[in-house]
Formats: sequence, structure tokens, C-alpha cells
Amino acid sequence: MAQQNSTLTLSKCQTATNVSPLERESPPKNDFSLVQRKRQRDLKILDRLREIHGLKRKPVRHIRCNPLNYVCTATACIDLNRI
Repeated sequence: MAQQNSTLTLSKCQTATNVSPLERESPPKNDFSLVQRKRQRDLKILDRLREIHGLKRKPVRHIRCNPLNYVCTATACIDLNRI
């Protein structure tokens, strides 16, 4: 029996992968919910620091967005929004 020495050659296959820009394996870094959660956390920390150091914010005044509906008579003017 004759032995045959065959040499194995390894070749590097260059295969193209089909990567679509629409397919994402992981969520993007600018995920809106993540940004929203971080912002809420930052606001809570800021409020807590203001409370600790006595820098409370002034309460927000509610501005009425109703148009002025007045009826004026000889005796007085009546605001129709308050009726």
C-alpha cells in the first residue's frame, strides 16, 4: 500500500454579508424612552438638591387662556367666563 501525502490548503473565503441599515441588532443609543427616563431622573435629582439647599422653585402661576368675555352695563361689568 502506498501512502499518499496530500497537503491540505486552507483558503480564506470572502463572503459578503447582507446588512440592511433598517435592521438593528441592538437598540440605538439615542432611544427616546432612555433619554426620557434619564431626563426624569435628572429632574428628580435637581429637585432634591434644591430642596436640600433651600432653593425651592417658585410655584408656576396658571395663566388663564380664556378670551375676555365681558358684558358691561351701567352698573358693572360681568365676566361671562365666571358664570
